[in-house]
Amino acid sequence: MTLNLCRILVVGPAWIGDMVMAQSLFKLLRQTRPGCSVSVIAPTVTAPLLDRMDEVSESFPADFKHNRLQLIDRIRLGRELRDRKYDQAIVLPGSLKSAIVAWIAGIPVRTGYQQELRYGLLNDLRDRQWQELPLQVQRFVQLAQSSESPPVQTWPEPRLKAYPENAGSILAELGFPSSL
Repeated sequence: MTLNLCRILVVGPAWIGDMVMAQSLFKLLRQTRPGCSVSVIAPTVTAPLLDRMDEVSESFPADFKHNRLQLIDRIRLGRELRDRKYDQAIVLPGSLKSAIVAWIAGIPVRTGYQQELRYGLLNDLRDRQWQELPLQVQRFVQLAQSSESPPVQTWPEPRLKAYPENAGSILAELGFPSSL
């Protein structure tokens, strides 16, 4: 039996393109921390992408609305995740509300960038080095490193699993000939 060396919960981004870029973080976590498991909280809009990422062990679709606190829902999810005993949370969105679930879940290391007065909710706060990390993918991947690490210059490329056997039925569903 192999033991997980670490259990990581990532609070994923709300935008589809950002979630695709987040796969670089998931890949790097699995490469640099063999045996770790990566779980992701994702909005219901982006959660289906996680099924196409082998690096993600488990996903939790969350129906959090944009610009809405939904504090009771966030507290409820945090309590549900508490028994999973995650070692680290990596919070990708910059909002205060995005850090609530990890804090309620009692995750000992909560990593994210200094934004929106998240002091206390996050305890591994990183300086926003936007000039040194001009790309969003760099910012995501940097959170897998220690706070003393130099800015990342390379990262694994995203590569979603494809299901070509479904192409015909999807084309037909969209009203296209299945022979495209």
